[in-house]
Amino acid sequence: IYTKKDSTWKDIDFQNVKINNEWKSVHFVYIKENDTWKRACKFVVEFWDSVEDEVLDTQYIVYGEDATEPDTTKTGYDFLGWDKSFTEIEEDIVITGDWKVKEFTVEFRSNLTNDLLKSEVVEYGNDATPPDPPEEDGYTFENWDGNYTDVKENETVYAKYSKITYTVTFEDYD
Repeated sequence: IYTKKDSTWKDIDFQNVKINNEWKSVHFVYIKENDTWKRACKFVVEFWDSVEDEVLDTQYIVYGEDATEPDTTKTGYDFLGWDKSFTEIEEDIVITGDWKVKEFTVEFRSNLTNDLLKSEVVEYGNDATPPDPPEEDGYTFENWDGNYTDVKENETVYAKYSKITYTVTFEDYD
């Protein structure tokens, strides 16, 4: 059967072959070069996602050639790298990618003084916990102004205060 659109190679069955003095079960293919079909080994290269615990991509690579890196974009994560090389493939191989959850800093500040009340590092998509707002003479705390839930970037959140107003009535007692 032809397995590529340009028909440059086609599959045949698995066979046992001695490579570097070891017997291996190898998938053979025929590769078309200059209108001539040549027989070559083909190996399975499996790229594994360590976060989702699943296969990202499976490739069938001709002996001695390089596998192609799959897309490593993962929302909320930074890609750290692969656990082994995927160049000059000479055997079936499983390559595991490693990702780290992104972390962001949420700062809670006073809108009156800009003093830092609390700083918290949270993982992508998690919530920060606001501190108890400090009491400010002559002011009433209203709310936290800014985002501190489902955090997806660094955030600055301000304690919003309003001035306490008083009504003074002067009465004439004459």
